Amino acid sequence: MKLTPTVEAILKRPLGVLIRGDPPQPYGILSMSFGHELPIVAVGDVVTKSLEDEGITPILSIFDGHTKRRSMNTAEELRAKADMVVSNPRSAITRELWDAIKHCDFNYRKLFIDGEEDLATLPAILFAPEGSLVVYGQPDEGIVVVHITDEKRDEVRSILAMMEGETWN
Repeated sequence: MKLTPTVEAILKRPLGVLIRGDPPQPYGILSMSFGHELPIVAVGDVVTKSLEDEGITPILSIFDGHTKRRSMNTAEELRAKADMVVSNPRSAITRELWDAIKHCDFNYRKLFIDGEEDLATLPAILFAPEGSLVVYGQPDEGIVVVHITDEKRDEVRSILAMMEGETWN
């Protein structure tokens, strides 16, 4: 699946609640609001590290060793510690990424992406456990917290239907 201009415009708006601020402020607010017990899926390197710094271990962490498309010094170390490694180019969702998230047991797994995790939020929302949270970064604004419900999954399905290329269930 590939990003289209229509989907790109939709995704510029947060898919959930935006908590504004620079790290670590939004993560402290998240922790105070939801506690440490609620299952969280983290999408992005900064989000994953900031949650862990806050004492929250995500049930699934998705990262690519980059932040704002700049390589982090720890990319190879992160890749080596990952439970799963998949390829995914920028502005796309590969079948490999889709299947890795879909078939994940959400038992504190780490998914490293060779390429880019920019659209991994969509399958993460679709397949994360009911009632959990998906947290991703909103560049230069803060973090977005998405509460997983059937309604939110339906919203994501409608977004995915607007993408180009093959779709999967």
